Amino acid sequence: MTWWPFKGENKGENNSENDSSANKAKQPVFLDDVPPKFQETDLERAKRARKVHDQLKEKDAKDGSVGKQVGTVLHSLTWNDFKPSNLIQIPCFRDAGLSGFSCMFVFSTIMFLYHRDIRRSINWGYGGLLLGSVFGWEHCNRVRRHSEDVVQQAQAKFQEKVKRRSSQEGSGLSGKKD
Repeated sequence: MTWWPFKGENKGENNSENDSSANKAKQPVFLDDVPPKFQETDLERAKRARKVHDQLKEKDAKDGSVGKQVGTVLHSLTWNDFKPSNLIQIPCFRDAGLSGFSCMFVFSTIMFLYHRDIRRSINWGYGGLLLGSVFGWEHCNRVRRHSEDVVQQAQAKFQEKVKRRSSQEGSGLSGKKD
C-alpha cells in the first residue's frame, strides 16, 4: 500500500479501499489502547524521581530543613536531565517557544519601525518573548486539559452504553422462549 498515485495498477485501487477499511477497523479508540510511548529507561528514571520525591517527603516530615532538601534534589540530578531532547518532550514547550518568538519578532519590528531606536525595540522584543511564551504555555495547557476532559467523558459514555447494552441483552434473553 503506497501513497504514490502512479505506481499501482487498476486492481490496486480496490486493494487500497479494502486496506483503508481494514486500517479503520484496526485503529485504537482510546488512548488506553495505544502502546506506551516511553521506553523502560524513562520509566526507570521516573521511578527514581518518585523515590527521591518520597524520600524528600519523609525528610520534610522529620525536619523542616530546606537546605537538606535542596542538596538531595541537586544530588539526584544528572547531565542527562539537561539534554535538549528532554526539552522537546515537554508537552507545551514547542508551542510556547514558537508563540514567544513570533511575539518577539512582531513587537521588536513594530517598535523599531515606529521609534527607530534599536535599544527600545530589543527591550520590547524581550518583553514580547516573555509574554508570548507565557500565554502560549497557558493556552496549550488549557487545550490539553480540555481534551483530557473530553476523553474522560467519552470513556464514561462508552461505559454507560456497554452497561445499558449488557442489561438490555440480559433482560431480553430471559424473556425469550426458544
